[in-house]
Amino acid sequence: MSRSTTGVINSILQIVNRSEYALGKYVDLLYAAGYTPWEHPIPDMAVRNTVNALTPESNVLDVGCGTGVTSHWIAMRGHHVTGIDVSGLAVKRARRLASEVAAAGDCQFFRSGILSWRPPSVDQKFDLIVDVGCFVGITTYEKPIYAFRVSQLLASNGRYLVFIFGPQKVRGAYVGIDPDAAEALFSGFGFVCAERSEGDRGELRATWITFTRDV
Repeated sequence: MSRSTTGVINSILQIVNRSEYALGKYVDLLYAAGYTPWEHPIPDMAVRNTVNALTPESNVLDVGCGTGVTSHWIAMRGHHVTGIDVSGLAVKRARRLASEVAAAGDCQFFRSGILSWRPPSVDQKFDLIVDVGCFVGITTYEKPIYAFRVSQLLASNGRYLVFIFGPQKVRGAYVGIDPDAAEALFSGFGFVCAERSEGDRGELRATWITFTRDV
């Protein structure tokens, strides 16, 4: 690898790390203040249907796992779940919850964003990757990096389920992405849309998209 290529990669990684660190601190403040509107005690119907169709003891990655509510719900149905989140406070609470429920041995949690996270096993792949709000919240320039990371982590016959809402202004910044634009982005990384469904949280005009590999 040339010095110029290495320099570009290192620059990108530095930007990613700074972005994830800043986001983690911001989300920590929201958890500390008790403002967590994305936390729901029961996963949306799309998550429940997808998980119920999995082969027993599947490997699942919960991106932006928060306090682990969705992760534990999946683990208690016989699957091995890894949760990652940029918020150290959320991950701490997820680990505490894991120690209090029977699914503790089926869950592990890491403080990290998906852009920089590496699984404990280099060759580890996931049968299902679930994202209930991470992808829509990252910046436009980070979204292609995110899609590439998902392509690296998803098993060849796996499914990627993502919660998407259209662009809207939240606290002075635009977040979200049009579902058609999301499909176009992921198609560049070898994904095809297997299914679309409306989200339970209708106030966001949200859409669940299930992607599979283009094989």
